[in-house]
Amino acid sequence: MERKNMNVNSELYEKIKREAEYTRTAATNVVNKIAVDLVEREEILKLSFLCAMAGESIFMLGPPGIAKSLVSRKVESIFKNAKSFEVLMNRYSTPDEIFGPIDITELKKGKYLRKTEGYLPDVNIGFLDEIWKASSSIQNALLMIINEKLFVNDGKPVKCDLALIIAASNELPERNKGLEALWDRFIIRVDMKPIQNEEKFLQLFTNTANLLEKQNITEDERFDLSILKKVAKNAEYVEIPKNVQAFTSLLREKIVAFNKAELERNPEANDFDLIYVSDRKWKKIGGLLRTSAFINGRMYVDITDCFILENVLWNNPTQIPAIKQMINDCAASIEYGIEGRYSYAVDSFNKIRDTIIDNIAIHEAKTDVIIKAYRNKEDVYYYFMDADKNKYFFKKEDIDNIPKNENFEVMDWMLSYCTAEEFKTSSSSVNKALVKYDGTNFFIYKDNDENGEKIKIYTNFEEKEVDHYRLVRPTVEFIKDVKNTATALINKINSDVESLKSLKNRNFENMTASNLFVENKNLGFLKDAISNSIVTLEDIIDKIKDMFVYVKLINYGFTTKDKQKILPTIDASK
Repeated sequence: MERKNMNVNSELYEKIKREAEYTRTAATNVVNKIAVDLVEREEILKLSFLCAMAGESIFMLGPPGIAKSLVSRKVESIFKNAKSFEVLMNRYSTPDEIFGPIDITELKKGKYLRKTEGYLPDVNIGFLDEIWKASSSIQNALLMIINEKLFVNDGKPVKCDLALIIAASNELPERNKGLEALWDRFIIRVDMKPIQNEEKFLQLFTNTANLLEKQNITEDERFDLSILKKVAKNAEYVEIPKNVQAFTSLLREKIVAFNKAELERNPEANDFDLIYVSDRKWKKIGGLLRTSAFINGRMYVDITDCFILENVLWNNPTQIPAIKQMINDCAASIEYGIEGRYSYAVDSFNKIRDTIIDNIAIHEAKTDVIIKAYRNKEDVYYYFMDADKNKYFFKKEDIDNIPKNENFEVMDWMLSYCTAEEFKTSSSSVNKALVKYDGTNFFIYKDNDENGEKIKIYTNFEEKEVDHYRLVRPTVEFIKDVKNTATALINKINSDVESLKSLKNRNFENMTASNLFVENKNLGFLKDAISNSIVTLEDIIDKIKDMFVYVKLINYGFTTKDKQKILPTIDASK
């Protein structure tokens, strides 16, 4: 669905939109041609190209010999007359090797001026290999040139035409060495592995071409460097709509939950153990998504752009699977309203639950009466008896709905006691059960008829003392209120479940994200997310029904010691 940025007049909007559509066609053509021989490196090339167009930097983690520098050179070949710079760093590297040597002539005049021509401040694309092995003076000098594209020469900041820095290493930055700020500058991070697919490996193994020399595009197909400024300007008009804003907020919530769990597991965890995303980086992420949308021919960011974040948020590769799952969950939730449905159901359930809790008073004093529960093969029944095994009768209202996974106990002071004769002559015998003891076994009599069919009750619970709860509000009115609220909630959730079931029938397995930078992203996970959400919502319906039963059972005299057990909360985070 097309969206218009309301801050742009229609004529300018249409002009920028046409430029976006042209950029998509041209970028798709050039990048796909350049990437054709980059076995299992196509996505990395595309992400590097995106960084260049967005004026950002990318970090490649991986062992030697897996085409990190080749990707850098291939990106350079996309642009006409692009100047590049490469350096392999080590602990003995000096600033002269990266930023240029000191101009001796100028130094004699009292000026500390570097000859930057051909060095990093003078190029469009820089490749810094083994960046973490460089000295702290070099790493500190990189902060400004990466972030602001400025280089201080003789005390004066000089604007650089640096479009892209690609940094590489076979290791992550060392902890507690002050490298967090430099690490944060690399907005995209890729964990590169040797070729995994055997067929693609053999493709590389048998390819005789020099992949650096082999070019599949003509000079006319290359981009002029002026496009970088044009894309940067036009991307400012790209809208970040409400669904993507909601996606981002939900993703941030999931990151907070992930970090909380990690800190509970490891209280000494630092930024490299956690998924830490600075405010500066979130700001840059917004720009990256806008650029992605524009290059994809859109004037608005959509959820497919957000899949890029799988290569943005991690601080160590062990976090990547969790981040992918978070993004998949957020995408499914936002695009199909799953999160909203779930949040509404949980919030409503917990409000009903809190209302019930507020109307239950705890009686701490224990009774001297002994309670026993007995179970037959099909159902669970309860009765009260005193120490002398006298037989009593109790109300059976809703007894068939007692959850089979709970052990309820009878509260003596809330029962209606009567003798066998009183039971027979009672004006209202409906919903009463007759339990009799024959000296050996207990029986419950169907239809409240002691001469009718009887069911043997088997003892399998120990005797115990019981704490008591009771309702504070008038029970009839209160139960009616709970029933009405619970029924309305069940009806709404059932409606949501039906709509999700209709979505589930779509052919997600063959769907892929239509996005240059995530082309191979299969959307089959959406079906699983919808199926899981259906199960989750149906489980909430069951919990609502059980909760209503619990309210009535409390009124009838059934209870347990733990309110959390009979009325559990539902966690708001799935």
